[in-house]
Amino acid sequence: MAQLTGLPAFTGSMGGLSAYKMRGVDRIVLREKGGPTKQQIKNSPAYDMTRRRNTEWAGCMQMVKQVNRAIHPVRHLYGSNYSGRLAVVCKSILEEDNTGELGKRSVMVSEAGYKLEGFTLNQYHPFDTVMRHPLNFSVNRQSGTAIINLPELEPGLNLSNPLQQPLYRLVFVLGLVADIVFDESRKEYMPVRVVWNSRITDSTPWYTAGENGAAQPILLSLPDYSEDPAVSLLLAAGVEYGKPVAGGLFKYTKYAGSAKLLKVG
Repeated sequence: MAQLTGLPAFTGSMGGLSAYKMRGVDRIVLREKGGPTKQQIKNSPAYDMTRRRNTEWAGCMQMVKQVNRAIHPVRHLYGSNYSGRLAVVCKSILEEDNTGELGKRSVMVSEAGYKLEGFTLNQYHPFDTVMRHPLNFSVNRQSGTAIINLPELEPGLNLSNPLQQPLYRLVFVLGLVADIVFDESRKEYMPVRVVWNSRITDSTPWYTAGENGAAQPILLSLPDYSEDPAVSLLLAAGVEYGKPVAGGLFKYTKYAGSAKLLKVG
């Protein structure tokens, strides 16, 4: 990735170059155009391995989509687009499949979901630097429940406020993700079971920036839950910062908070 310095700044295309801005980079990013054509990748025997890997990457992105749906109540607490980083983790899970054929390997979170644990959505304000007190939690796969023992929150001591917002709260979500496998009949990757929108969430009240938050247990219990060996529970937590708005409501401040995938069970 080249960066444009010492020249007039521009974005768009010029000759064989594309110029664009990227969050977290203070200069214009340059990328050279070119490479094989779409038809070559689709049909040429020389690109058979490329097609297989592209197919598997599509399976990884299916898992990213599932994770995003499972943690929807905290996914807005990102610092920049994290989908690429999350896809890399899902690719690592796929590579744990030593029995599947290249191009058809499965993304078995039920077997290697531990690789998702600790993933933070905000690289600029990682969850563990915002919420400095380690959370105590447990997930029960049999009952579809999770318990988080939230300690007393003391701003400036175990809770930082990177953008100095007037309000804060913690948000927790427990959702489901199903293993992704290659469907031979459809020639594409599919979840073994549809679990979209199967989640439960809870949060603390909004506290003012200098106010201590009460220590309390948070219990999350999935409704109509039935255990399935190919479906995993995903527990996530977020610290949300915001401001008061008209009508006695509160609105979160973009990029101020952080979220983390705590446990896969």
